[in-house]
Amino acid sequence: MSKPIIIATSNMQKLKDFIRVNEEGNYHYNILSMRDYGIDIDINEDGETYQENAYIKAKAVHNMISKDVDVIADDCG
Repeated sequence: MSKPIIIATSNMQKLKDFIRVNEEGNYHYNILSMRDYGIDIDINEDGETYQENAYIKAKAVHNMISKDVDVIADDCG
């Protein structure tokens, strides 16, 4: 079974991009959305950098789920 990874975004195009990269790279991860886990929150991205905002999103989602699932987030502005 493939390892699940949640993409911490509400942007469906970003989610599709992660799925495409996973498939094209033959990585075999089970890419899931926040919605797949029933998460529908507005995360306050108040960091000073894109990196800080990505961390804030990933941590917020990770705190809401089982700790055995990884979370990836990005913030590209």
